[in-house]
Amino acid sequence: MTCARDGTCSGGCKAGYYGAECDRQCDACLSKECEASSGVCSIGCIPGYYGNMCQTRCPTNCVECERTSGDCTSCISTFYGLPRCDIVCNANCLPGLGRQCDQSTGKCVHGCHGGFYGDDCQESCGQCASGVCGTNGACNGCNVGYYGSKCTLTCSDNCESAASGRPCAQTNGFCSNGCRPGYFGDACSVQCPARLDPQAFIALTTSNLHFVNKILRCSPAFCVRSTGDCGTCQEGYYGPKCDNACNNCFESRCSSVNGDCTSGCTVGKYGSKCNSDCKSTCNDGSCDQTSGQC
Repeated sequence: MTCARDGTCSGGCKAGYYGAECDRQCDACLSKECEASSGVCSIGCIPGYYGNMCQTRCPTNCVECERTSGDCTSCISTFYGLPRCDIVCNANCLPGLGRQCDQSTGKCVHGCHGGFYGDDCQESCGQCASGVCGTNGACNGCNVGYYGSKCTLTCSDNCESAASGRPCAQTNGFCSNGCRPGYFGDACSVQCPARLDPQAFIALTTSNLHFVNKILRCSPAFCVRSTGDCGTCQEGYYGPKCDNACNNCFESRCSSVNGDCTSGCTVGKYGSKCNSDCKSTCNDGSCDQTSGQC
């Protein structure tokens, strides 16, 4: 290379240098190629730099960026969100080799840590047994007290609990061990007929009186799970729903099962349920309560 008496280079610069005296380096230029006079990079920048002279670093977390604007064209392995690469891959993404998450969408490339699922592994396996679920969140068994394909539903509080085993089935929430006293149905969601306290009784309107009377006829806190039939009736009523009155029975006493009078009949009546009239010719209108003879 030759230079003039004033020190300026007359024959050009070596590769990687520019300027009148070839004393400035263009190391950030790809292959160190730049114009000798201006330092403008001829064929682009090395990764991590941008600008005409590749003098400016790409934004943090960029591997490479667009030469003119500085927008990221690729992110480091643990960040995404082009063109800034300013969002961290979810910590629930498995690291694996190479990228941890897709640099455009944030989708985890190698799957999720145990207990999480979803494209970005943000969804929790929640109440899945042992905290493990499939890629769609489906559980192979639920923790006690939960049901549903993803174990997101809670078993009814009215299910009878057990020392071992689930209170309800995972598939449909039906109570596995029966119902607590006072409830019936597959999921024990229906309340057995029971007595109303006086304030509740007063609060009901006349239009509801028939309903109230029907409820008052069942003994409280027990009914058959499958049908809701009353276990026992209040005195004066009989039948599965305790909706039949012990009419004409002495002091309204009858069997809650079949309605047969247990203490005899009122005057003028006879029969097992005291629903037959004594003959009018009987003295005092009374008769044998079994045969009806005067």
